[in-house]
Amino acid sequence: MGRRVRRHHGDLRNLLREHTELKSRLTDTSTKFESSRKEVLTLTDRIKIFELERDEHLHEKDRLQEELKRTKL
Repeated sequence: MGRRVRRHHGDLRNLLREHTELKSRLTDTSTKFESSRKEVLTLTDRIKIFELERDEHLHEKDRLQEELKRTKL
């Protein structure tokens, strides 16, 4: 084999190794992204639930305050 062919084989091996490493990094990054996306969705749902509960408690508080005012009259 000539020097030129050996160099090209070496270049090809290096490129294939880099390609494999990049694919692995892409897989890791995609997995982390999906995990983060699911966590954001879960937290968003929890926030909505807390906001609904807060609104219900505020409404109940207002109702009880009104009831208290009426009983004092």
